[in-house]
Amino acid sequence: METIATSTKEQLLYSLETSIVSSIDHLHPEISASAKETLKALEFPSTRQEEWKYSRTTRISSESWEVRKSSATYDISSFRIKDIDADEIVFINGFFCPDLSTVRNNGAISVLPFSQLDGQLKQQALNNIGSETSRHNSFFTALNTAYCTDGIFFFVQKNTVVHRPIHFLFLQEGERTLAMPRISGIVGSGSKMHIVTSYGSLDQKKAWNNAVIEITIEQNASLTFDKVQLEGDQNFSIINEFFRQHKDSRFSISTLTVDGGWVRNNLNIFLDGTHCESHLNGFYLPRGNQHIDNHTLVDHLLPHCESNELYKGVIYDRGKAVFNGKVFVRPDAQKTNAYQNNANIMMSDDATVNTKPELEIYADDVKCSHGTTTGRFDESALFYLRARGLGEESARKMLSSAFIGEVLNKVDNQFVRMYVQDILTTRGLWV
Repeated sequence: METIATSTKEQLLYSLETSIVSSIDHLHPEISASAKETLKALEFPSTRQEEWKYSRTTRISSESWEVRKSSATYDISSFRIKDIDADEIVFINGFFCPDLSTVRNNGAISVLPFSQLDGQLKQQALNNIGSETSRHNSFFTALNTAYCTDGIFFFVQKNTVVHRPIHFLFLQEGERTLAMPRISGIVGSGSKMHIVTSYGSLDQKKAWNNAVIEITIEQNASLTFDKVQLEGDQNFSIINEFFRQHKDSRFSISTLTVDGGWVRNNLNIFLDGTHCESHLNGFYLPRGNQHIDNHTLVDHLLPHCESNELYKGVIYDRGKAVFNGKVFVRPDAQKTNAYQNNANIMMSDDATVNTKPELEIYADDVKCSHGTTTGRFDESALFYLRARGLGEESARKMLSSAFIGEVLNKVDNQFVRMYVQDILTTRGLWV
């Protein structure tokens, strides 16, 4: 007799079980099978859980979602970063599109879909895929592991400078499509590379992206990571990111959320070596009825490490923003320096922000601080600009540009920086 799915979770899992075989299942069936067992024990997240208190997932669970490849032809040129000399890897609806991508594998770096992995590269991927998500499992990471639509694994040989950035471009089209792409990678010891991820909608129809990114940064390696979110008002986006740093490694990430109807960024960084350095920067600009939620976790596991975190938000109209930044300093992490700051500007009486920076310190020889501010623009600054001939709207736009400009200026790559700045200008958010 056919089993009838009754709960929201059961309906979703039944639909996925009967329509997709995880790309991880071909590569590592034990991991996907374990994730399915994990899902049985987990609830679909709701506001009853502290982690989801301010983000209503019923907007996702009340819909019926379908995994399907795109059959349409689109011009994706507007999502490409002008003048950047980068390898580009394109996903549409969570499926890798080789005909739209440019990948230049060589002896120093390998970039391959999960389905094409073999030999030593496959073994390296098996060691890396799921290594973080199995330790720090949540419903949405387990969902991706169990039903991943498609994935890419990259490996950088040790002592390599990768001169060309890799741009992972995630696009969606079609009504109520569900994408679950995955990127897994290892930056070899002593190596240096730059990754850009960007997210967009091709047709502005309702879609859900549930992505996982898991990257290991080995000893003395350096990774710069820029993330640009340009999805539409009808898009739901849950991005689960895991980065583990080893001794003497350096990591910097900029999360630039320009657009998105309902966005949840789960960023997890583990400083699992001495003398690691980590920088987290981000801005978010919810407008209309948009909802943008940033949850960050920085876990200091060993001594002599430093992390710096700066997130800024400008909330317009009836937009809603959530920031929850948690920093752990474990007992062995003496001589830790950890700093965290969240600042928000409310552009209307109907805007909402919920902010909660947290420190949990279990070591006694550390330097740690955190803080948050929320308010309106300084009236004296507005008066100063208006007294010099600017209208009120232009003055506010100039002040907001300066406010988020502190974050944008931390993006090292000039082409990424100009790409985002041009988009902000087009949307009337930058002067």
